[in-house]
This record gives sequence, C-alpha cells and structure tokens, in this order.
Amino acid sequence: MVKEFGTHLVEIAEVFKRTPFLAAPQGWVMFQHPDVHSAEEWSHPRGDRHWPISGALQLRASNFEPDGRTVYDTGTAFVINIGVNDLSCALDNNGPWAEDAAGTMFREVETPAESEHGFPAYQQCLLITHRTEPMFVPVTLERVIRVRIAAIQKRVTELKSVMDTSASEAIAKQLETMLAGLGAPDRRGAAFAQGGLLDNPLSFREGRRVVEANPAFFDAARPSDVQLLTLFVDCMREGCTSRPAIDNIIRQLDWKAVDALVR
Repeated sequence: MVKEFGTHLVEIAEVFKRTPFLAAPQGWVMFQHPDVHSAEEWSHPRGDRHWPISGALQLRASNFEPDGRTVYDTGTAFVINIGVNDLSCALDNNGPWAEDAAGTMFREVETPAESEHGFPAYQQCLLITHRTEPMFVPVTLERVIRVRIAAIQKRVTELKSVMDTSASEAIAKQLETMLAGLGAPDRRGAAFAQGGLLDNPLSFREGRRVVEANPAFFDAARPSDVQLLTLFVDCMREGCTSRPAIDNIIRQLDWKAVDALVR
C-alpha cells in the first residue's frame, strides 16, 4: 500500500512539471521530495484504521550558483508544498485546541468564500476532494466541559504550592455544577470556544465551534488513494516569497489532470 501511495505522489509531481513555467526552467533546477508518513501527525490519529496513508510532496527550485553550473537542493528560487490526505490545512494549520482520551479537538474554520479554478481557497492552501462527508464533526458540550475541568485541575495541582489557586478551583467547581445541571440533550449539544482551552472557561456559546476529525470522511477501504489533496500549502497569502512562481503555476496548471488524481 505504501509503495502504491508513493506512486501517486510521483504522478502529482509529473502533472506539475508539465506546466510551461516548470517545464522550461530559467536559471534554476527542480528537485522533488515525496514523503510518505503513516498517521503520526496530530492531524492523523495514530493507529486509527479510518485514516488512510498520508504524505507530502515538496518541489524545490534552486538557483544556479554564480559559476552557472553548480546547483544545490536548497529551494533558493521557490518551494511548492503539497499535502495528501492531511486535514491540517482545512484548520488553517492552527493545531489542536485540546486533547483527551477520545482524541483531538479543534476550533472550526469557516468555509472559504474564495476559490481558484472551482476549488476552495483556504488561508493556507487550495483543497481538492470528492468526498461528500464533512471533514469535521462537532464535539459534545459535555466532553468540552470535562476537558476544561481536567485542564484546570491539572493547573491547580502544578501551581498550588507556589501561588493562590482559589480562583481556578472555584471555576472548576462552577463547571462541575454546570455539567451536573445539564440534561441529556444539552450534554450532546455543540460547544463553542473563543480562544484557547482556558480562555473564558465558563463560556460555551460564543466563538468558533469545537470539532474533531470525522472518522467517516475518508474511505477506509482505499488507504493508498489520494482522497484529499492540498496545494501550495503555507503560500496562499501575499508575502510568501514563492508566491510569484505559484501565480504562474496556478495559471498554467492542468487542473483537470490534477483533479483526476483525487479519487
């Protein structure tokens, strides 16, 4: 399976290298670096059979040295980052909001209003998928309250010997009382967060919804397929040094061929 997945990374690279801008380099040489990794990042729950093989592809363009012959694989001209079966870009690469025994939680990112060639343009990438299930699902209010209580109690244990923790202890008790007073429908309801795990700890109705990766998003029967493709990772905003090259590639890329690689 891993070998087949690696073949797909090469196929993606070949489509990119057929663009006129990359096919006829001027003063630079292109190096490609496929990286296959299996469920070891925070965006890929380790050992979860629902998640396919994930990977990354980096295309590095390096300028010739002054002698006009020597070139080093350093990406001095520009770098193109591509992700495969990796959900982190859809979270704007913000990382986890909280973790518990059941998994990792995130603050939801709004669906992008802008697109390129029909594909949604997130803050950190263009995203291509044909999966119809949502990428993320809500975390229950009960679970969010419990993870906050646990975080506050851990903080109290760590700091009690060096500072007054009575305020934190009072908040933990308020949360316990709040949880005890919730009926079953409310416990199963969604929770919202305004910032970090311990920011506004008594607020659950304002901010972004707390979500987790949806185990039904990927097709577990096809672990080596490209089911989610993220292009130009970390270089969608103005100010990225590789942006001028990426603008050329966006105009020239065979988007139908790229889309056909996503299954």
